[in-house]
Amino acid sequence: MKNLLLIAVIITALFASAQAQDSVKFLRKQVADDAHFLISNAADIHPNLYHDVSPEVLSRKTDSLLKALPDTVPSLMAYKTFLQITAFIGEGHTSVNTPAFVRSQFRSGRLKYVPLLITDFNNNRFEANVIGKGKELENIKVTAINGIPSQTLFSQMMQLKGGLASFKKVIAIKSFPLLAAVLGLHAPYLIEYTDKDNHQMNIQLNGVTSPEYVAAMSAGAANPAPYTFTVLKEGYGYLNFRSMEKRDRFEKFADSVFKAIDDQKIDKLVVDLRENSGGDSSLGDYLLGYLTRTPYRMAGGSELKVSQQFKTQMKTPGLNYSKPERYFSMDNGTFLKFGPNDMRKPDGRKYQYKGKVCFLTGPFTFSSANMLASTVKDYKLATLIGEPVGEPANDYGELCNISLPNTGFLAFTSTTLWIRPNGNTNDSAPVAPDYLVKAKSGAGDNVLQYSLDWLDGKK
Repeated sequence: MKNLLLIAVIITALFASAQAQDSVKFLRKQVADDAHFLISNAADIHPNLYHDVSPEVLSRKTDSLLKALPDTVPSLMAYKTFLQITAFIGEGHTSVNTPAFVRSQFRSGRLKYVPLLITDFNNNRFEANVIGKGKELENIKVTAINGIPSQTLFSQMMQLKGGLASFKKVIAIKSFPLLAAVLGLHAPYLIEYTDKDNHQMNIQLNGVTSPEYVAAMSAGAANPAPYTFTVLKEGYGYLNFRSMEKRDRFEKFADSVFKAIDDQKIDKLVVDLRENSGGDSSLGDYLLGYLTRTPYRMAGGSELKVSQQFKTQMKTPGLNYSKPERYFSMDNGTFLKFGPNDMRKPDGRKYQYKGKVCFLTGPFTFSSANMLASTVKDYKLATLIGEPVGEPANDYGELCNISLPNTGFLAFTSTTLWIRPNGNTNDSAPVAPDYLVKAKSGAGDNVLQYSLDWLDGKK
């Protein structure tokens, strides 16, 4: 109990110090009014906002957070509060964007990042590389930062995002520098860690600016393009489908890829969805047109909640929405329901792929990528290898923004329930792979290697 009390004191002190760097502040009433505005609007918009938490519990938890706020609330503390509230809802598609002025403070260097590139979290330790310190401080196991155990920090980060635990873990790792600042960590950073030889060590580090962090992240990152194709070896192709964006560009990309596959007589193909958090689901449909002639559908139906907020958003110039005109005359609070799509047999393509194919999935396979994985699974269009996806197969999506009037923060929530392709509305589980292969930290890609062995007939 004493240790827990000490940790709480440290966290409070650090947060207060970090907020000294945070120049934008709000009155507690402004934050509270925006919190209630967010929940009220989300309830209007979302098909079933209380699918994971009752209105009474959400209200009680929210009020408890708001009562604990000081009279004047720094922007990072306000942002943290809104993240916690949306996390209570328990869904990855409901959250709050990083405020523009918070991003600008990071860009200007007024706020700085922890100089760690986090690669994983295992055994109560962050696995990380220290920025700018060379090979000797790569692959360290961080046990504490500024006296706060890594397990405590990780647990608090998990409370800032809704959804499945596996998805929240990925978000905590990918968004670590931002979430660390939101939790109040600031320079100088005392990093306690164990090195490659399991020696207990510590080092004190200054913060890094946003450009410095991005440069370090980019230096060790793979190609950030939304989709790439690589010939791994003769006869083996690897399509890394990272994002479902820019339909016209993707069609040209896919057309060129499958021509190259045909020209080079590639008959073993890996499609990687592990870094794909969604976008335009029609890209997945276009890809399947090259991979199968089996009839399928991408959804077993949908339920779109009618709300004034989404009607207004869809009328915004420049936004590309295609909804039936009758939606705009329907009463708010009702549902525009679509039954199961007809099964569709893809048209044959000039460079139709006829070889062996597998898809790789993981906890960051989300939204429209989840829809694609569900389609592949339900109609046995290919083999899935890796880990379960990051949300249930019956998932929410198609976002509507909620602009908070006092703080200017931009929240968002779902408008539509998408039913998995096989029509099973009672399935609350994520899509599971045919071969469960958990990613291992460290050098190499054991999931990709497993898929190549499977293509070889060794699995």
